Amino acid sequence: MTHKTLALIYACLLVVMAIFLGYKLPSVHFESSVLSLLPHSDSVIDEKILDTYLERLDKQIVFLVKDNSLDGKPTYNFVHDLKEHVGINQEFKSITAFFDDNTQQEFNTFLYEHKLSLIDENLRQSLENGKYQKKVLNQIYSGVSGVSATELQNDPLLLTRNIGLSLSKDNVFRIKNNLLSVQFGDDNYYFINLESALDGFNLSSSENLITTIDKIIEDTQSQYPGVEILKRGTVFYSDYAANQSKHDLTYLGSITIVGVFALIFLVFRSITPVFLTLLSVGSGLIAGMFLITLFFDSINLVIIGMCLSVVGVVCDYTIYYMTLRLASKDRESPLETIKKLKTPLLFAAGTDVIAYLIILVSPIKPLKELSLFCMGAISFAVFTVILLEPYLCFKLSHKLPKITYAFNYYLNFIKRGKVKFYILIVIVLFTAFNLQNYHVDDDPSALQTMPLHLQSQDQVIAKITHQNPTQKYVVMVSSDTEELLSINEKVRALLDSLQKAKEIVSYKALPLNSQKAQAQDIALVNKALQDYTQVRGLLELDNTNDFYQSKTTTLEDYLNSPLGLVYQNLMVKTDNCNALTLLVDGVKDGQVLQAKLSQISNSAIYMDRRSDFTKTFKHFRELINYVLIAFVIVILIVSIIRLGINKGLMAAIFTVLSVLCGLAALLMCQMSANLFTSLSMILVLGIGVNYTIFFSSKAQEKNVLMLAIITALLTTLLTIGVLVLSSVTAIVGFALTLSVGILCSFITATLLPEFFHD
Repeated sequence: MTHKTLALIYACLLVVMAIFLGYKLPSVHFESSVLSLLPHSDSVIDEKILDTYLERLDKQIVFLVKDNSLDGKPTYNFVHDLKEHVGINQEFKSITAFFDDNTQQEFNTFLYEHKLSLIDENLRQSLENGKYQKKVLNQIYSGVSGVSATELQNDPLLLTRNIGLSLSKDNVFRIKNNLLSVQFGDDNYYFINLESALDGFNLSSSENLITTIDKIIEDTQSQYPGVEILKRGTVFYSDYAANQSKHDLTYLGSITIVGVFALIFLVFRSITPVFLTLLSVGSGLIAGMFLITLFFDSINLVIIGMCLSVVGVVCDYTIYYMTLRLASKDRESPLETIKKLKTPLLFAAGTDVIAYLIILVSPIKPLKELSLFCMGAISFAVFTVILLEPYLCFKLSHKLPKITYAFNYYLNFIKRGKVKFYILIVIVLFTAFNLQNYHVDDDPSALQTMPLHLQSQDQVIAKITHQNPTQKYVVMVSSDTEELLSINEKVRALLDSLQKAKEIVSYKALPLNSQKAQAQDIALVNKALQDYTQVRGLLELDNTNDFYQSKTTTLEDYLNSPLGLVYQNLMVKTDNCNALTLLVDGVKDGQVLQAKLSQISNSAIYMDRRSDFTKTFKHFRELINYVLIAFVIVILIVSIIRLGINKGLMAAIFTVLSVLCGLAALLMCQMSANLFTSLSMILVLGIGVNYTIFFSSKAQEKNVLMLAIITALLTTLLTIGVLVLSSVTAIVGFALTLSVGILCSFITATLLPEFFHD
C-alpha cells in the first residue's frame, strides 16, 4: 500500500471521528469537582446504595438565618421568595422550614399512638428493674413538671412525655414562630433545609439556581439590615469549581494556544508551520475526544485541564519535521525528509504512549479519560505528521533562522572543561537538598482549594447546629426490613455503651424498633403498669385503662410520618436491598468500632469516607510508584539497545535524575507529593526521553537538533507550565513537577553526548 493511499485512508478516518464527535459531544455530561476524581472504595456495600445516599447529600442545601425579630417576618419572606423564584423552574424537590400548629399536632399524635414502638434500651432496662416507676412518681409530685390528670389518665406511665424528651435530648433545635430555630449566644437562628432537584455536580443547571439563591439572599439582607443568611451545600462548592475550571480552560487555554503558535511563527517566519501544527494538534484533539466520548458518558473538566499538557507534546512532532525541512537541501522532497525522521518520531511517540498506557490501568475513571485522551492525541498527531504533512508542506525557505547558530554558543559552553560536571552537580545538589523535605499528603481534600467564604459559613453552621465535621457513618444492609431494624437495635445498643465509655461523642439513629422488639416492649410496659396500680390508687384514677393498647409500627409508616421525616434521607431502597445509615460523631478508633460491629452483623459497616479515600489514594500512589520503577527499567533496556551499555546506562540515570528534580521543585514550593505527582513523574519519563532520542539522532547537526528541541521544549513548557497558574491544587502540582522534570530532561539530554564525545 502506497504512502498516498495510507494518507487518504487516514484523512477519511479523521473525518469520520469528527462527525461522530459532533453528534456525541452535546450529550456528554461534564463534571467539575475534584471529588469526582475519587475512586470507588472497596466496600462490601453495594456501590449503587452508596451512590444514592451520597447523591442525596449532594442535593441538600442548608440555610441558617440570623433573625432576632419577634415575629420572624424576614425569614418568612426569605422562604417565600425561595419558593416563588426557585420553584418556578422546578429546581428543588422540597423545602423544610414551617412547622405550623397542624404539623406539630400531627407530630404529637403520632408520637402518642406509636410510643411503644420507640422504647430504647435505657428505658427498657429501667422498666425491667423498676427504676422507671420511681422516676414517674418523682415527676408527678414535682411542682414544675406540669403533669395533668388527663395526661395520667391516658398515659399513666408518662411514656409519651419521656420518650419525646429522650428523642430530643441531643437536639439543639426548638420551634419558634412555627419555624425550626436554634439559639446561639444572644442571637436566634432559623434553620431551613432545601432539597435540590438538580444533580449536585451538574454545571449548566446549577448555575441558574446559585444565581437566583444569591440574589434572594442579597435582597433579603438589603431589606432587613440586621439579618444574616448563611448557606451550605455541595452545589455551592460545585459551582465554584465549575467557574474555576471554565476560567482555566478559557484563560489558560488561550494563553497556551496563542503563545505556542506565536512562538512557532517567530521561529520559522512562515505561516505554513503554524498551519501544520494546528493540523496535528487538531487531529490529536479530535482523536482524544473521540476515544473519551466513545467509552465514557461523562468528562471531568479537571482532567481536561490536565490534558492541555499534551498540546505541547503533539506540537513537538511538527516542529521536528519543520526544522529538518528547513535544514534539508532544495532537492530533498518532503517525503524523503519524513522518511529519515519516521523512525525517531515513532520511537518518541511510542514512549509517550507507553507512559499514558500505564496510567490506563488506574481504577480511577477520570484518569482513564486522561490516558485515553493523551494516547489518542499523541498517536494521531504523529500519524498526521508522517502521513499528511508531507503533502501539505508548501514552499518553505531552506534557510535556518539566525538564532540556530547562536545555539553553538551553548554547545561550545558545555564542552568547556568541567562545565558539564558543574551543571550536573548543581542539579544533584538542588535535588538532594529539597528531597530532604519529602512528604506525602494522600488526603483528597488537599487536591483542590475551596473558597474561604464558603468554608467559613460551613464552619459557623456546623458550630451553631452542633454538626461536627468528624461525623462518620454506619451503614446496615438487608433485603428484609425486619432484619434491618433488628440490626439497627443492636448497633444502637453498642453505640450507647461506646458513648458511655467515651469512645464516641454521640450518634443519630432511627429510633424505631423491630416488630419483634415492639411486641416484647408492649408486654413489658403492661407488666410494669400492673406493678404500678398503687400509683393509680393514690391518685384515684379509677377510669384509667388497665392496659396500654398499641399496635406495632412498620418502617414505611414511620418514615412517612412527621416523626420520621428527618430520617428519610438515611434510608435507601434498591430493587432487592434496603440500607439504613447511622451518623456517628467523634469516633476515637474506627477499627475498634468496625471490629465490634462485625460481632453484631456482617451487614453493619463503619464508613469514614475521607479516611477510606485517603487510604485508596495512598494505595494507588504506591502502586504507580512501582510502575514508575518498572518504566525506568524499560527505558534502561531500550536505551542500552539504542545507545550501548555505557551511554544507555547514563541516559537512564539522567532520566531518573530529571524525575527526582521535578519532585524536588514541588517540595521546594511547600507542596506535598500525591497520586498526581506520581503520574506526572511517569510523564516526565515518557516525554523527557524524547529529547535524548532526538538529540542522539545522527540525522542532522547538533545546532539544527537544538533548534528543534528547544522550540519543542518551549511549546511544551507553554502548555504545561501555564497550568501552574491553575486554581486547582492537583493541576498545579502536576504541572510544576512535569515542567521542571522536562526542563531537566532537556539539559541532561544535551549533556549526555559530551560524556562520550559524540
